Amino acid sequence: MLPIASFLNELVKIAHAGTYVSFFTGEKRTDATFFPSGTLKKGPLSIYKVGKDPGYAPTGPASSIRFLNYYMNRAGKNLDPEQKAKIEKARLMLHNYNEKLKKEKLKAR
Repeated sequence: MLPIASFLNELVKIAHAGTYVSFFTGEKRTDATFFPSGTLKKGPLSIYKVGKDPGYAPTGPASSIRFLNYYMNRAGKNLDPEQKAKIEKARLMLHNYNEKLKKEKLKAR
């Protein structure tokens, strides 16, 4: 059986699906990737910078890559080719950055 504090925190999680506030600490937590509005209309470098920022992608650049893939799969048919190329270039830059982080992590072991 869950202690009362854990139970209340679980209720808050369910109510806010994705972003929730810890009932007792008031600490805001998120498990999702959220880019500021208008970011995907900018150039690949801007998208890349936001994608590697832990404030917008809390689980790292891999979550940004997944987000961009999701966006491309859902909106890809309606995007003009130039915008699609920008997003694809940013995704590739994030992929290279993520691979670099993985190699550094392996070297540190």
